[in-house]
Amino acid sequence: MDRLAGVLSEQALIIEIRGRATERLWHRLAALPTLDQKEALENLLEVPQGRRVSRFDRIQSSC
Repeated sequence: MDRLAGVLSEQALIIEIRGRATERLWHRLAALPTLDQKEALENLLEVPQGRRVSRFDRIQSSC
């Protein structure tokens, strides 16, 4: 039983480390675009009034 507890503790530690690494990566990636680039990306995600999908959705579905 002690061996199983050790494995579970190790798995929990790995999950925690992966989670922190993923969060750090997302923070770094979010810091890369300039303000103009962020605005352009946000504009792609907006759903214009009277429409059901964003420009991003239309571009994505055409690929």
